[in-house]
Amino acid sequence: MSPQFIKARRRGRIAQDYCAEKVCLLCEKNFTPKVSFQKYCGDRKLKTGCAGIHYKAYKAKMRKSWRSRHPDLHRAHCRTYYENNKEKKFEYDRKWKKDNPEKVKLYSRNSISRNRVRIYHTNRQYAARRRGSQGTYTLVEWEQLKQTYDFTCPQCFRSEPEITLTRDHKIPLILGGTNQIDNIQPLCFSCNCSKGKKIWFASYPINYMKNVTAVYTG
Repeated sequence: MSPQFIKARRRGRIAQDYCAEKVCLLCEKNFTPKVSFQKYCGDRKLKTGCAGIHYKAYKAKMRKSWRSRHPDLHRAHCRTYYENNKEKKFEYDRKWKKDNPEKVKLYSRNSISRNRVRIYHTNRQYAARRRGSQGTYTLVEWEQLKQTYDFTCPQCFRSEPEITLTRDHKIPLILGGTNQIDNIQPLCFSCNCSKGKKIWFASYPINYMKNVTAVYTG
């Protein structure tokens, strides 16, 4: 017998001596506990019965809590595991997707709804590369550019959220313009469509142009 078993027996916690039948908190069936504080049927260590189910859920909760508290360590661990087990991970993912098509569809829809802005940005970059344009820019640079323009269209002076700013190339790609951030300006959808293939961009800061427009219209 192990020292833990002997220690528990001396304290009177072994169910065979005095513990009567209990009702499992999960399946609500009667069972004979091994120790007095056992609340679920089955064996936790052997992962059988409701005790195994409860222990598995508890471990999953603890892992999720650890990942939320140590995101960098979790990311590094996942990266290391992927580098060392690429073939195994690929086979597992392919088998899981084949066995769970409905979950794959659900995850895809949720991912698209959560990352619409990033997906749109990636598609625009891909379309520019297909046209043979040079350069690229990040989503952070696009957000900073909109902030520079005060989230305002420099052609009609309407601001978000009244309108939605879209990416426009000052020198169009078809005329040899680049896809770098210095050739991008935010225009609303209607102004972007009316501009078409013409070369147009604001020559003055957006705040100055808004003040001048307010003086002339006032």
